Amino acid sequence: MLQEWLVAVGDHYAAVVWRPEGEPRSYPDEEGPKHWTRERHQFLMELKQEALTFARDWGADYILFADTDNILTNNQTLRLLIEQGLPVVAPMLDSQTYYSNFWCGITPQGYYRRTADYFPTKNRQRRGCFQVPMVHSTFLVSLRAKGAAQLAFYPPHPNYTWPFDDIIVFAYACQAAGEDRLSVSNPGGL
Repeated sequence: MLQEWLVAVGDHYAAVVWRPEGEPRSYPDEEGPKHWTRERHQFLMELKQEALTFARDWGADYILFADTDNILTNNQTLRLLIEQGLPVVAPMLDSQTYYSNFWCGITPQGYYRRTADYFPTKNRQRRGCFQVPMVHSTFLVSLRAKGAAQLAFYPPHPNYTWPFDDIIVFAYACQAAGEDRLSVSNPGGL
């Protein structure tokens, strides 16, 4: 799918770097292909950090991270996110389960904490753009925002003691940059 997409629209981008991995990778202590070991998390964090570093070195204004199982159906999503003018912002993705791509609460240890705002936000009863302690799966980072140079996936911040997980490491980096800098946007239609 990615090859077909690159052929169709790759020339619309200033740079496209694609390094397909030939065979699936396994990790020591892995209990199965969906088990996330420390090594697997580290590999993902290193890949995300490489992309972040590449975008910075290229002089990009923004970088959009999107998991392969996330689908953006509104062709205005990127424009709408940029218009928010925020350091890190995510479109609120639809889900048929309780799961979404943001957390409204986080424990002092860095784990998910359910709050009263979560379901009204996820179910789009609250509309707008809201500051949250965690966004993941698909989000936009403004590389020109104050403190953006401090954002990192790997290595974790020197004071980091939370779980070794890419989304939690990044949320901590955002906090360490001086403020909670994450927002989820659900204006409707995203």
